[in-house]
Amino acid sequence: MVWSLTSGEMIQEIVSPVAGYISAITWIDVDDRGETTFAFGASDGNIQIYERIDDALFKFCSTTIGHSGLVELLAWDPVHHRLASASDGRPHIWNFTPDKNLVSITSKLDKQPYVAHTVHFYDNGASILVSYLESGEIFCYSIEP
Repeated sequence: MVWSLTSGEMIQEIVSPVAGYISAITWIDVDDRGETTFAFGASDGNIQIYERIDDALFKFCSTTIGHSGLVELLAWDPVHHRLASASDGRPHIWNFTPDKNLVSITSKLDKQPYVAHTVHFYDNGASILVSYLESGEIFCYSIEP
């Protein structure tokens, strides 16, 4: 559901029965209009993209089968228009295309036997940091821009 923080009213209900429950969400700023798009990851591994169509309403744009299990994290790289996701101990990087689809740009990055706790782009989007819950370890992965 999309709520107005000003009025407290529900603005829109987004129903996605095939996605399972929502496990991660992030705003995507793809142009100079601000945060007009968002992505959410679901318990079935799908990542869905929605775009704002007016001041309050969002429309469905695309679904990507991102992972085989629960999407644990999502992070946005505004420099290169990429999305990072993590599931089952493995991060993944996606290019965000002009038609609002996600295209994989990473081969299988190292899988860890832990739950990913945070993922962040840094170094102007040339790398990601991933921390893992049980181990407390932080891994850095370089990504071609």
